[in-house]
Amino acid sequence: MKWVLCIGVYNSGLYFSIRTTSNSMRAGRIAMRISQGLGAAGGHHKSAGGYVDLSDKELGEVSGIIRNKFLKSVKRLDIPCKKIDNEEA
Repeated sequence: MKWVLCIGVYNSGLYFSIRTTSNSMRAGRIAMRISQGLGAAGGHHKSAGGYVDLSDKELGEVSGIIRNKFLKSVKRLDIPCKKIDNEEA
């Protein structure tokens, strides 16, 4: 596994975290790309994160946009995503 994206909600914000073992792609650039027009992000070569204020946005829509932009950025649209709820953790 080369890439991991985690999305969580705290208060009225969506937070996401990206980690990679890849030396060819930069997690920070991908984080900024996928949050563009939604919120803020930053990071380094192998780790990055971002935030989207949900006070005027729909959680399901924003998380779907983040997920799809991430999968497109890492060229893995064929990978299924797994949701882990608080009840499952």
